[in-house]
Amino acid sequence: MHEGPADIAPTADSNDEGQPAWTTSEIVHGLARTWKVVADGLARWTPDDPAEVFQHPRRGPEAKYSRQWIVWHMVEHDIHHGGELSFALGILRLPAMDL
Repeated sequence: MHEGPADIAPTADSNDEGQPAWTTSEIVHGLARTWKVVADGLARWTPDDPAEVFQHPRRGPEAKYSRQWIVWHMVEHDIHHGGELSFALGILRLPAMDL
């Protein structure tokens, strides 16, 4: 979405096949950085900005997503994986995360 510092863009490829797995601290740091980009945008964007559409750089010209869809997709992705982590913690009888 043309947001955030330039050095955050390479993280978009971090889940591609052949890329090394992230350590726990790298994951925590990466989540904090990406959510800061979203929070900064939400504080700055106008009511019309969520409708702006972006082409996915690697999925071809037909893959276009609105800013609103992209942000919601990030939220639903984290909800999904947060649920998985909470489930796994419960199986291990560890305290749940504060979601």
